[in-house]
Amino acid sequence: MGFYGGKPQKGRHWGGGNNQNNPHKRGKGPEKYRNNPGKSHHEQNNRDKSGKKVKYIVPAETLKAFKGVDPWKGIDNLSLKLEKFAPYEWKEVPTNGNSQGKIANNDAGGDDDKGVPTKVSGSVLKEWVGEKGLEIGEEALQAYKKFFNLYKEMAETLAKNNVFRLKTASRLVVGLGDESVYETSIRLLRNYGVPYIPGTALKGIARAYALEKFADENFDTLKDKLNKDNFYEIVGELERVLSSGKLKLDSEENSETQLQATFGENSKVRVPFEELVEIFGTTKKSGEVIFFDALPVPSDSLKAPLEFDIMNPHYGPYYQEDEAPGDWHDPVPVIYLTVKPGVEFLFAVAPLGRGELAEKAKAILEEALKEHGVGAKTSLGYGCFK
Repeated sequence: MGFYGGKPQKGRHWGGGNNQNNPHKRGKGPEKYRNNPGKSHHEQNNRDKSGKKVKYIVPAETLKAFKGVDPWKGIDNLSLKLEKFAPYEWKEVPTNGNSQGKIANNDAGGDDDKGVPTKVSGSVLKEWVGEKGLEIGEEALQAYKKFFNLYKEMAETLAKNNVFRLKTASRLVVGLGDESVYETSIRLLRNYGVPYIPGTALKGIARAYALEKFADENFDTLKDKLNKDNFYEIVGELERVLSSGKLKLDSEENSETQLQATFGENSKVRVPFEELVEIFGTTKKSGEVIFFDALPVPSDSLKAPLEFDIMNPHYGPYYQEDEAPGDWHDPVPVIYLTVKPGVEFLFAVAPLGRGELAEKAKAILEEALKEHGVGAKTSLGYGCFK
């Protein structure tokens, strides 16, 4: 039950002061709360394992709909819970005549709940919901299965034989830098709460891996032709050529590239460099292959596909405040979400023109996923498939 002002009942939801911009709520509740900005929070079982007070900052009407049930237990959609029901650590503020304390108290909603939300973070989330809280509800899973079957049918119709499945061989995190109320983020299908990999990300890693493979297999030729002996400088030149679509490595009139590289199992698929232009396109022309979003295959592993991971930056002031990178700085652990190893994904590439281009794009993508990985932190072994 939600209400405005007054003393919250134990185990119930409590809404803070009325929003003066809401004509339906204006004028209700005790006089001292009528003109306060509206804030609401979850009151039930509001301490995490470490004893910190935790609350949700959501409209009171939303909380009323749950009838006393913790939203993290009453909602199946993990994406919705992460985005809209972020657990805030609540800092108690004493009201000892200090005007700042009184303001903070009014913002929190009333005299019986003195405090302000201080932060929401991965560490608060982990303490509050734990690994169990990251499970996807049965109703959301059943709805997703129907969507996945339709998506799979469409992919097989358009991509034909260029549909394949791989499992995560290591942790995977896509969308780590997306906008989020937490320090980091993760890419989830909004309607179902399951992780996915955008086709743009797959096209990007396939393209980057192909350029490195070409540089590796043609290093001696490129070293002489470009007068460069640094591998990554050579990759940069190939990137320039591919982006422009002008297949010349130098200023000579007849210096079109005659480069090839091999991809796929046992290196059976040979790809001339000029076909990379057709597959991936240039800055002025789109490619001739569609890279589909990769979706997780419904299975037992999809019930709980995510797990917490940690990064532990030691030199925050060095990067943020131009201080010396000394050992006296305190590490600040950042808890974030990743996809577990062993989660199977469906991949597909379809041709817009010649069918053999999609076959070659599939070979490049599959090898890139196994050898390079996709998403964030690939240099540390994240995002690889098998």
